[in-house]
Amino acid sequence: MGMTDPPLSPDHLSRARLRLRKTVPMRGVGSHLRRQAGQSLEFRDYRDYQLGDDIRRVDWRASARKGPARDWVLKLFEAEEQLNLMILVDDRAAMRLPDRAEKLLFALWALRALAHVAGEAGDSIVLARMFTSNSRIVSVSGRACASAAEAFAEDLWSSSAASLDATPVFEPNRLRRHLFPASVVVVLSDLLFADEDGSVGAFLKDAQKSWRQVIIQPLDTVDAELASLTTTGGVKVSDTEGRSFGDAVFTPDAQLVCDLRMRLDALRAAHENRWRGPGILYERPFVWPLPPDRTTLADHFRATFLTSGLFRAVTARGGVV
Repeated sequence: MGMTDPPLSPDHLSRARLRLRKTVPMRGVGSHLRRQAGQSLEFRDYRDYQLGDDIRRVDWRASARKGPARDWVLKLFEAEEQLNLMILVDDRAAMRLPDRAEKLLFALWALRALAHVAGEAGDSIVLARMFTSNSRIVSVSGRACASAAEAFAEDLWSSSAASLDATPVFEPNRLRRHLFPASVVVVLSDLLFADEDGSVGAFLKDAQKSWRQVIIQPLDTVDAELASLTTTGGVKVSDTEGRSFGDAVFTPDAQLVCDLRMRLDALRAAHENRWRGPGILYERPFVWPLPPDRTTLADHFRATFLTSGLFRAVTARGGVV
């Protein structure tokens, strides 16, 4: 088994996908996920024959039961529009924290699970690292989705992490060419980057146009990481993402923990305010369990992912039109 194999089997994911398709209401999921009357194997409804309709769609038995000759009824079927799913993974060095319960690993589990259900539905996917401009963007569809996602995730996980003090650089132009109308963009991140030049926000604004939807999935390890601080006598903060903290040593008391929590919450709130638009959806954060280790994290993924808004939004289909 690879490190990035989701803690849910492919069969489990497939059953969850089929169950959602049967139970989730078909309206209100989003304009990017919709059904239209068409020709497929899934029956939708009957309606009366109208001049110009394809006579091959007449249900002769139902017409005979209805009454007089030429009072025909047609079968309507549903044809699903293919979903184009873009998944952006925050690959900053900070995503490899906390040790032994990494945010990046959880994000890659989620990526592979979503790619699996997208492939089964015949959809197409685009996979990309957010802050590695020279990395390859993966674009595949159908049955190739699962294997392509596995290769992408294993490559990202095994690659050398950037320096923790390197400033993240987001280059949106390489991603814009993969934005198709009526598609979905999923962002898997802790959202704790500065975006000082506004490039991430500008891209997410563009991604909401042309009937596209953006789903932001926060990964929240703050409480887990702050809890570990209280077990130490003093903390020296390393230079992080272009920000220098000097040689000061901090005492991890209740006041420091409260102050850090407020600052991090304020950073996320600032992102939300700047990125807000008609096509963006902020999902409930995945909050890390305690104690933070990979076994506990895998159990948490199994317990929460299939009922999350992220899985439901990507897996279910939208309203009939």
